[in-house]
Amino acid sequence: MRSSRARWTCSAEAVVRVSPARPTITTAQRRARLAVRHHLAPAHAASTIEQAAHDQVGLHATDPTTVYLSPWARIPGLDRATVERALYDDRTLVRMIGMRRTLFIEPSDLAPVVHAACAPSIVPRERRRLEGWLVEAGVTDAPRPWLAGV
Repeated sequence: MRSSRARWTCSAEAVVRVSPARPTITTAQRRARLAVRHHLAPAHAASTIEQAAHDQVGLHATDPTTVYLSPWARIPGLDRATVERALYDDRTLVRMIGMRRTLFIEPSDLAPVVHAACAPSIVPRERRRLEGWLVEAGVTDAPRPWLAGV
């Protein structure tokens, strides 16, 4: 389906060109594409937790239950032991802070990429928060030296 709107461009020589109209994607088409890409459509389920996490660049895991619910929604027949084995025994997944300062489970090969992309903006802010908590709790009046010695 094509939109009736065309895109007009103008060059330095004032020649006007009309490019073909952009396709229009309906809400239903967008939702169907998302379901496939997110492994939520039954015919496009992920075969492993690692595949689901890799294809999404991480699965949401902020709440303790979402660590299990996110992969469970994408992999038929998944059990809790498989998730725990991937996280704690095989260590093919890592639970870490990522985009928007939110916890995700990331495949271990993507963890350094997500860390490099997100840490520069997250770490200084979290460090200041930690230092403030240490002062508020009466642990120390000089949190930076105290943390350096811990």
